[in-house]
Amino acid sequence: MGGFSGRLISGIIAYILPWRYSFYFVTLSFAIGALLVFYFIGDTKSVGSNEKPESLFKNYLSIVKNKLYFFVYLAVFCMFFVFAALTNFLPFRIESVDKNSSQIVIALAYSGYLMGIFVSFFATKFIKMFGNQIKTMMFGFLVYMGSILILNIPNVYIIFGGMFIFCGGMFLIHSVASGFLNKLAKEKKGIINGIYIASYYGGGVIGSYAPGFIYKQYGWHTFSAVLIFLLLVGLGSIFQFRKKVY
Repeated sequence: MGGFSGRLISGIIAYILPWRYSFYFVTLSFAIGALLVFYFIGDTKSVGSNEKPESLFKNYLSIVKNKLYFFVYLAVFCMFFVFAALTNFLPFRIESVDKNSSQIVIALAYSGYLMGIFVSFFATKFIKMFGNQIKTMMFGFLVYMGSILILNIPNVYIIFGGMFIFCGGMFLIHSVASGFLNKLAKEKKGIINGIYIASYYGGGVIGSYAPGFIYKQYGWHTFSAVLIFLLLVGLGSIFQFRKKVY
């Protein structure tokens, strides 16, 4: 809800007022968030670690080298790389399809984010339907890839609908992968989850700007082909993960 609301409200503000006012809204949101944290979250005692940095590094390295976890981390990296890339460059795609599209139209294109609520609530039902978590994640990757093909159709209404499919595939993978990883982890859960988050946002950081060079030089279709390739890498990682689990 936060991601969708931020984009929608910023789009409305940019449509009514000069676009810089969107940043004032973001600043105000941060200030409100800081006040809420200060008010609702009490003081907690800092829990330190007695381990030396060298020992901690070895723990991190041993988990990353464990192929059971490595393939999940790689899949999640690819998953959020693609999500960040497409959602950041979507406005350029919409404007290239319809040069008369307003900021509100572009903001509403992110309504697909709402699929995160639906998918999160019904993730367990999807797992039961497909038989296990791995098949569910593989299905999510296939949906994810299919949605990128849909987003190549030069029609704003189809792009709007395609975003629901795109976000649905992504949130299905994410909601299942994070829970399944916790289930598999017997020890060092804090480190395992920490690397998961680092892989997730690492993909997001690189995906936010690196594909822009491809889009600028070669256009949307090549940009989409690169994203599909990365999703194939993610799907292959889940397939390899499946061999390690079963």
